[in-house]
Amino acid sequence: MRIRKRVIGVLGVALSLSLIAPHALAQSPSFPSSGSTPAKPPAANPFAKPSAPGSAPAPGSNPGSTSGSTPGAPATTQPGAPTGQVANRPSPIRSVQLTNQINEIVKQLVAEAGQIEVDKVEDAKINPVFVRPHPLVKNLPPDAAPLVLKRILTSFTGDIYGDAYVRWHLMESVKAATPKDLREHSSTLANMLRNMPPTLWLPGKQEYRDEPQEIASRWHMLISKSNVVVGYPPFQRLFQGKEALQYMAADKRAEAEAALAEAETLRGQWKRITIPDALQYNQRIRGGSYALRQFRAELGHMLVRSGEPEMLDVVVQEIGKQLANKQRAAFDLMSYLYVAAFDTSDEGLAQQYEPRVLAKVAKDIEVMARANDTYFVYRDGRDAAGKDVDPPGWVFNRERNFADYAFHLIYLLRSIQGVGTPTPPATPPAGAPGASSGAIPGATTQPGGGK
Repeated sequence: MRIRKRVIGVLGVALSLSLIAPHALAQSPSFPSSGSTPAKPPAANPFAKPSAPGSAPAPGSNPGSTSGSTPGAPATTQPGAPTGQVANRPSPIRSVQLTNQINEIVKQLVAEAGQIEVDKVEDAKINPVFVRPHPLVKNLPPDAAPLVLKRILTSFTGDIYGDAYVRWHLMESVKAATPKDLREHSSTLANMLRNMPPTLWLPGKQEYRDEPQEIASRWHMLISKSNVVVGYPPFQRLFQGKEALQYMAADKRAEAEAALAEAETLRGQWKRITIPDALQYNQRIRGGSYALRQFRAELGHMLVRSGEPEMLDVVVQEIGKQLANKQRAAFDLMSYLYVAAFDTSDEGLAQQYEPRVLAKVAKDIEVMARANDTYFVYRDGRDAAGKDVDPPGWVFNRERNFADYAFHLIYLLRSIQGVGTPTPPATPPAGAPGASSGAIPGATTQPGGGK
C-alpha cells in the first residue's frame, strides 16, 4: 500500500501540473507515401445529410457542417437538435442550483471512492457503485452537462485512481455536452488524456480454498493433463475432461484417459470453500480498474466529438503511445473511433471533419497497423510498483492483432472520403506513432505472445 501511495503521489502531482499549465498540442508527423496521387476536389460525403431542395453546398465545404458556417467548420449542435441550434445554457440562478446539486453528488462519489480498497465489506462505510448511471448522476438534467464538464477537470480525492472513479460516473452527464462545450476545454481534456496513468492492478485476494489441499491439488493436476486449446485467437476455447478427448492424437488421448480415470477416484474427496470478503474485495478492485480504463476511452471520444482536427490527432497519437507500451488501452481508444465513424449525427467523424483530415487519420492508423501486425498479449496496465502486469495463465484467449482490428476502420474512413489513399511504407519512419526500434512490435517469444 505504501508503494502504491508513493506512485499515486508522483502521478497526482504530474497530472495536476499538466492541467494547470497545458502543453502546446503536439503535431503528428507526416509520413512519406509510396507513391503520389494527383490532387482531387473533395468528394461528396456519402454519410452527410441531404441539402434542402434548391440548395447546394459551397465548393470545398464540409457537407456535414452547420448551414451558414465557415466551410469545414465543425458542427455545434446536439444529437437530434435542428441544424444550427446550439444547446441551451442554464441561467445564472439555474447554474447555482445545478452547481449545488453537482457538489452533493461529488461528495457522495468521493466517499464511495474511498471505500474501494477496504479489506472487508462489513468495514466499508459505504459501498462503491460500479454500474452506470449512478442513481444520483441519473437525476442530473441535460443542461447540467457544461457545469459537470468543468467539474471533472478538477481534482477530487488526491488519488488519481479515486478521481477516475468520480469522473467515470460524472462522464455519464458529460455525454450530453455539445461540441462547443468540449472545444472550450479541449486543451485541458487533451492534457488529461496524455497524462493519465496506466490501469492499476492491485494484488487480489484468494477467493477460495480447497480442503484438503493435497487431494485437491492432485485432482487439478490430473484434469490439466486433458487440456486442449482449439480455435484461432482471440476466440480460442479451452476443453477439459472427456470433452477434450476428441481433439487429441492417439498417444495424447491414452495419457489423458488414464489421468481422468484417476481423477474420477478423487472426486468427492475434497471441496472448495468460497471466501466472500475476498470475492467482494476483488470485485471492487476490478471495478475501480475498469472505471479508469473506460474513462480513458470516453475521454478520447469527447476529444473526437469536439470537431477539432488537433484533438482528433491527439487521440490518434495516444493510440500510438499505448501500442508502443503494449497496453490494451489502444484497443479501447480505437473502439470509440469506430463509434464516431458510424455516428451519422452532427457529431460523427463524417459530419465534423473534412476528407483531408480523415485521410490523414486513415494513413496514420495504417502505419501503426503495419507496425503491429502480429498476435500479441497486450498488457492491462501496471502494478503498484509501476511494473507491467504479467499476463495471466489463460493468455490463449487474450491474444490480439491490432492490424486486424484497425483494418475495417481504415477502409471505412477511405470510404467516407470517397477517394483512394496512398499506401504507407511497410516500415514506419522513426518516431511514427506505435513504431519501435528493432523487431516489429508484437513479434515476441514470450508465453502467449506472437506466433
